Amino acid sequence: ASSDVNVALKVWKRMRHTMSAGGRKWWDGRIERVFRKGFGTSGSTGFATKLIIPFLMYCVGFNIKEWAETGFSHEYIQANYHVIER
Repeated sequence: ASSDVNVALKVWKRMRHTMSAGGRKWWDGRIERVFRKGFGTSGSTGFATKLIIPFLMYCVGFNIKEWAETGFSHEYIQANYHVIER
């Protein structure tokens, strides 16, 4: 996942006033850091993306590193989908 910090900050400045006081307080201290790290891979989603999903793929025998070497190609998935379907 990728995040554009500048876009996130512009949107935050536009919508900040619509948030509750608690929401503003929570996001004010985190928005830049969260979007710089990558919003899609932060928090529990990040945990699943970085640890749980690779572990599950390993358990069924799917080689993520080999798939990455192909540029995460669709062809690799087509050739190895039987591993995931187990």
